[in-house]
Amino acid sequence: MTSPTLTSTSLRSGTSSSRSLPPRRRITAIARPGLSLLEVILSLAILGVACTFMAQSMHLATNNALAAQRQAEAEIAAESVMSQVVAGLIPMQPTSTWTPIGISASTSDWSYILTSVNCEVENMIGIQIDVRDMSNQDTTERSDLSVIRWIIDPALGLDTPPTTDATGQTDPSGAAGQTGAAAGGLNGKM
Repeated sequence: MTSPTLTSTSLRSGTSSSRSLPPRRRITAIARPGLSLLEVILSLAILGVACTFMAQSMHLATNNALAAQRQAEAEIAAESVMSQVVAGLIPMQPTSTWTPIGISASTSDWSYILTSVNCEVENMIGIQIDVRDMSNQDTTERSDLSVIRWIIDPALGLDTPPTTDATGQTDPSGAAGQTGAAAGGLNGKM
């Protein structure tokens, strides 16, 4: 059992006779491909600006879609009222106040006002229907939609077919049916 002895030369070199250590390696910076901090900050700034423009575009698209939906609801409400006026369900008398429209499919509170419009054609009546969303609190807004239609004067009695009396003669005036003022017409006055 002999123990290893260290010699003066092995102490100076830092090695022992029984085991040798690997030489120390010097760590050097290796040029690796990558991004610098400036490039990362610049790319994040560009991404932020692009996201801002995308968010503004989405906001504008949403507002335009809501405006289109509101316009479509206004058209449906105005055409509904106009059809009722032409059919005689609503009298062709001008109104001075906003009258509510009962539309079950709409989430808005639509109202209409009926006015007469000058008509340059003889025996024609001009009717204008203005509709407004009354849930919109902006009272400076004139109306959401206006529809103008020219119709034949109901006082002329052209909307009823000729009737036949007991003798088989036709009555072209249509006196048997209600037309004109009796059906809610204007008697040529608006």
